[in-house]
Amino acid sequence: MDGHIKIDFTYAEGNLSLSDALYLPENHTLTQEEIEAIKKERFDRWKEYILNPPPTPDTEPIVDELVEDPLYPSNNVDGNTEETTSS
Repeated sequence: MDGHIKIDFTYAEGNLSLSDALYLPENHTLTQEEIEAIKKERFDRWKEYILNPPPTPDTEPIVDELVEDPLYPSNNVDGNTEETTSS
């Protein structure tokens, strides 16, 4: 990466561990304390996401109405698979 440096790091707390990397310009002016604060902030955001994931969308299919398949009338929507005959 031309003009940039990569700082690989692993941040751990308890039984959680995050491995990540910071990409900074070679001429960055961050202090070591500021870099450590960025690492901790990334870990804290990741930890929050892992421990409190966003709710998942409702995955049940939306069906307005059930209709009988005209090509396969034996597959009735009521679950009856017996063929019906007209008298």
